[in-house]
Amino acid sequence: PKWSILHQNITVEVEADKPLIRVWLVVKVRPKAGVSVEKMRFRTDLLDAETLQVNDAAGGAIDYKYSLQGAYYGNLEVQLSAPLTPGVDTDIAVNYVAELDCDSQTTMLKSCSFDKDYHSVMFFRYYMSHGEAAHAPFTSDLHVVTDADSMAAAPGVPTGPDTLQNGRSLWHFKQVERTENAGFVIAKFEPKGDPVPAQPSPDDPFV
Repeated sequence: PKWSILHQNITVEVEADKPLIRVWLVVKVRPKAGVSVEKMRFRTDLLDAETLQVNDAAGGAIDYKYSLQGAYYGNLEVQLSAPLTPGVDTDIAVNYVAELDCDSQTTMLKSCSFDKDYHSVMFFRYYMSHGEAAHAPFTSDLHVVTDADSMAAAPGVPTGPDTLQNGRSLWHFKQVERTENAGFVIAKFEPKGDPVPAQPSPDDPFV
């Protein structure tokens, strides 16, 4: 491989009434020494090509091609305006909106459910995979946006929630190793008894 994924920062918001999913993903890559990287290919899933946007760290648009490779995944090829600097980390931002079809067998959703109490979405992958090294050991930070009366649960070390300007809650999960079968659950909750701890610990675990 000419480059490696080091870390991915993912924010996910579900609109269950529609239902839609919005994803903002920033992938940090590092070119290998002694090579010229002018384009990169990611394996990716659940992208809506009509809403797909790819940008550099400054917000500038990056040229890309997206093609389906079958019923379950596609390839995103990013064409850079200038070669990346070997050994220097570079952020590439991807965002999209996609429909959630829980009954479809042609999406990368392993399962999803929306009823009055629980919203759950399980992905095979909600991140990018390196097109040349599918098992790169990158880490991730996952952020899940919920309604004010809902809680999110996901793999990783949890913190939060933060309150957004629109009153919704933002939950954080630090994933210290690659999570192949990742997903999250959103459930409405009613606080009872002691408040949920802001910071989890072995003696005071997060619910």
